[in-house]
Amino acid sequence: MNKPVANWHPDWYSDAAEGDAGDDDDLVWDTGIPSWERRLTPRGKLRRGAFAVASLIALAVVLLGGPATVARLLTQSAPAVSRLSAAPPGNLGWQHFDAPASAAANPQIRIAPANGPSALAYACWINLPRRALGVQVGPLQLALYNPATSVANPWSDLRGPAPNAFGCDIRSDTVIEDSAILVVKNISINSDTCPPPALYATTDRGANWRPILWPSSVLSTCDLGFALVAKRLYIYANTPLLAASQLPAGAAGRILTTSDFGATWRAADIGIDSASDLTVLGFRPDGGILAQTARSGVLNENLLWQSWDSGLTWQVLASLPGTSPRVLLSSAPRDVATLGWGRIYLLTSVVTGSGATKLTTTAIATATLPPSWMVHPFGAPALRWTPVPPAPAGNIFTGGRPWGTSLADASEGPGGSLLYLRSATASTPNIILPEFHIWYWDTAGHTWAQLPYTIPPNATIQGAAWNSGHLSIWVTLFGGGLTARVRVQTNIISLAPAR
Repeated sequence: MNKPVANWHPDWYSDAAEGDAGDDDDLVWDTGIPSWERRLTPRGKLRRGAFAVASLIALAVVLLGGPATVARLLTQSAPAVSRLSAAPPGNLGWQHFDAPASAAANPQIRIAPANGPSALAYACWINLPRRALGVQVGPLQLALYNPATSVANPWSDLRGPAPNAFGCDIRSDTVIEDSAILVVKNISINSDTCPPPALYATTDRGANWRPILWPSSVLSTCDLGFALVAKRLYIYANTPLLAASQLPAGAAGRILTTSDFGATWRAADIGIDSASDLTVLGFRPDGGILAQTARSGVLNENLLWQSWDSGLTWQVLASLPGTSPRVLLSSAPRDVATLGWGRIYLLTSVVTGSGATKLTTTAIATATLPPSWMVHPFGAPALRWTPVPPAPAGNIFTGGRPWGTSLADASEGPGGSLLYLRSATASTPNIILPEFHIWYWDTAGHTWAQLPYTIPPNATIQGAAWNSGHLSIWVTLFGGGLTARVRVQTNIISLAPAR
């Protein structure tokens, strides 16, 4: 078990110091991805929730010595890091196979790998020439990857629920590998409006699709997130999806959920309507939602929240330190479900100096959230953050980021390890996205280590899937020229579990 470090100083990695000047261009990917008790009356729940927030903030101020002391948590020294000798990176372990035949030259194919033992993956694409993708209507195509059907040709065409579309996206169920949702976009990417897309669900591996009805008064928004968890669908955004008159007291309508394919909907953010900003972080079976909010108030609090009844009620877990904090967590649906959320990581900005000497660096810390049954109804005590030293430095081209900042499903690997990508080469006219080395923070050994393979150049990260504690990464490669073909590669990250 990691012990809290008494001295923690933010001499973490600084992007500017690593030669990329904080530029995010090396990690701009089109990812398949990227956000309660019943006996009380609604008014009683609201009062209890408000009291919980006030109690937590007051407790932090009293026990920690006020906001200044909380800020000093980010100005203490970090432990030394022992850097492991890594095997030379290469393309070890990658499995290669072609995309479905009609998507062989389509760089916008979407692939959603499914958690579970069957290694399934769902795919959708619009069968049009590259120059017409997104701006013209074209045939909607679907396929299922199932290695049990044929080693030579594991793709099977599926009959789609709609003949044509401008675009599509697909999400597998995080718990049930036979289930998925299909998002059908019926408007050009050049449009200035964002009407709700058509939604469809399958519970039999794509053999049949049924429409999911939106609420009749849903509001338009251009920033939608979707999650299917044990056949319960969540839709979330940072702006309300329903008018206030359509919502219960205490709800902002930024998270909606249905468990009957849209026959009925309800708000899933009841009690956190006062937050000025909402970020949905992850989901778990049995109604678990983890989110963080920014509060507009005297203390300008950034709070971490959890719900275990699909958003009917919420509890405050912690006040997040630092500036613009961001929480990363494992996407494994059941590995940590019995313990609540398990290990999380915090990325936060730390500003030192002023004027010409002002420098903004990023600190990384980790904590283990208490099991849900240990959380007091009036909030949790302050989390015990353990700092994570900066990843080993590289050359002038090797700017790096935690992988979860670009693909949430790859935030953590097995054993609660933090996954970290570092670019291996600079971009060139022929290399839009560079090759990436994969590092991970070993929470048991307090060391950084490098995996013996890389993310190839010009790879689009499609998604990640879990099976028995192992994480599979799916990428597609699109070659140049008129005869370019899409290749699919998968690899498995398998690490020793944290001790």
